[in-house]
Amino acid sequence: MVIIHLVFYLASFLIIWYCSGIIISLVDRFSHRLKLSSFSVSFFLLGILTSIPEFSIGINSIINQTPDIFIGNLLGSSLILFIFVIPSFSHFWQRR
Repeated sequence: MVIIHLVFYLASFLIIWYCSGIIISLVDRFSHRLKLSSFSVSFFLLGILTSIPEFSIGINSIINQTPDIFIGNLLGSSLILFIFVIPSFSHFWQRR
């Protein structure tokens, strides 16, 4: 049983590794086509892709008539962002 799990784990790792290389090359070509930097396009794309799970949680909680989950998710993510992420960025990447 453990061997099967390890095989699935390694296969998943290789698939993600291969597909991430494809995505990086596609973002690079897309940014050259738009005449923008690869960083700005990937930054925008990352922002959209990380918002999709929170958006889907909100839609599902409204459909299931439990908006408390959506409000909790929204407030929790905002608190984590403002309390931990932004201060850590300002602490580690401050100009000297």
